Amino acid sequence: MCMLQRKVHGYIECIAVLLMQELGIKSHNGRNFKYSPAGSAVGNVSDNLLRRQFNAKEPNQKWVTDITYFNVNSKWIYLAVVMDLYS
Repeated sequence: MCMLQRKVHGYIECIAVLLMQELGIKSHNGRNFKYSPAGSAVGNVSDNLLRRQFNAKEPNQKWVTDITYFNVNSKWIYLAVVMDLYS
């Protein structure tokens, strides 16, 4: 299984690199950028109700979210994901 995952991930990585080259997109590791959260955002973090128990026995029991952002052409793009852990 692990070898299969490595092959699949390696293949996906290869496709991503080829597509990025074709589109002229370059990645940056972001070492020069320092995240500085606003004080109000840090205070609005919810309690950890799941405590790393990610398995759900039926739909609509456990939902998780994440928000990330990245800079494209000097503009910030935000991505928000919501997922039912049953899926």
